[in-house]
Amino acid sequence: MAEEKEKRERAAEQKKDEEMQKKIEEEKQIALNQKAEEEERIREENRRIKAWEDKFDLEQKKKEEELINKFYNEELANPNELKNSENSNPETKVEINQNSIPEVNKDVPEVNKDVPEVNKNDNEGNKSN
Repeated sequence: MAEEKEKRERAAEQKKDEEMQKKIEEEKQIALNQKAEEEERIREENRRIKAWEDKFDLEQKKKEEELINKFYNEELANPNELKNSENSNPETKVEINQNSIPEVNKDVPEVNKDVPEVNKNDNEGNKSN
């Protein structure tokens, strides 16, 4: 009888261990499934972002091309108008030949040559009086 009892206890303990192992395996499988689902969500989100970026880049490129074409079409249609507007622009830079500029003080006599210089400290002293 004692042997039978021991066998039953061992069998019950073995069954309990098997159930515990089965539960651990199920939990591992659930965790792996959740991880795989999360990775799939991330891949799908990255795919959507990439598609959006590609679409945005394509739209920007089209806009740039339209602006460039518009600019060149206007330039070809009105080349004189563009040149006139460049000449009338006050901010247009003009290159000046340094040889054509007269020296400013070359023929001008020194005006204050005989006037003594005023000392700054003297002026401050006069203000306080």
